[in-house]
Amino acid sequence: MSLTTHHEENENGHILISRRDDKPPVVGSTNNDLYASTAIAFANTITSDAEIYQTDALDDVTRSKAGPMIAATKVRLDEGLTEKRDFEAAKAIVMEIPKSVRTDHFAEIRELYRSLSTPAAVKRASAADLEELSALIDGEQGLTGLNDDAWKVVEDRFILLGHIERTGLSAQFQKKPSIDKILISGVDHQAAEAAAREALKQFKAREDTLADMEVEILSMIRWLSNVTSRSAADTLDLVLAA
Repeated sequence: MSLTTHHEENENGHILISRRDDKPPVVGSTNNDLYASTAIAFANTITSDAEIYQTDALDDVTRSKAGPMIAATKVRLDEGLTEKRDFEAAKAIVMEIPKSVRTDHFAEIRELYRSLSTPAAVKRASAADLEELSALIDGEQGLTGLNDDAWKVVEDRFILLGHIERTGLSAQFQKKPSIDKILISGVDHQAAEAAAREALKQFKAREDTLADMEVEILSMIRWLSNVTSRSAADTLDLVLAA
């Protein structure tokens, strides 16, 4: 069977390369010039060679020219592993329960949530304070009875309020006198939470980027294994050894 490849850019700015009858892998974003350009060049080489060599010889030729692509994939894998470690370290910080939080009612709070329906638990968690959320985080998902969707609400709000607590953001957002209440004091919690949402947004975007990187690297390794007629495991071994 002859081998044909093509590349294009999808709506997310990722370059896709496909082999005939194969699903196209994501092989690099357009802002990753080295990785993307190496992948495109390798795909073009495969297409040219497929017009010259018979199928039996093509595998050996493709393997002999795969070095730069394997090396570029290793660079991308190393970037992904570094980002994974950095993200996990950052997540450990944002998921740490602040020392200022009281812990004496944690068990009661978790028992309360176990008694709630999922809609009721989501509604309560959406407006919960840091102590209540800390009780849930401390017990982890298994002790709360919450499903994945409800747990995501808990985690996101915990990160939000934890950021406010750790950074002292409340001090920057004090209630201001108005005609209705000229003598007023205290924290403007709505304003503080609005400011903290930007930090949460950046954290979630970083998490999404990491997930995209994993898909990208795995799809490239699988594609490399396809075009070189090696197993995905053997291809990964070559990438790791590069």
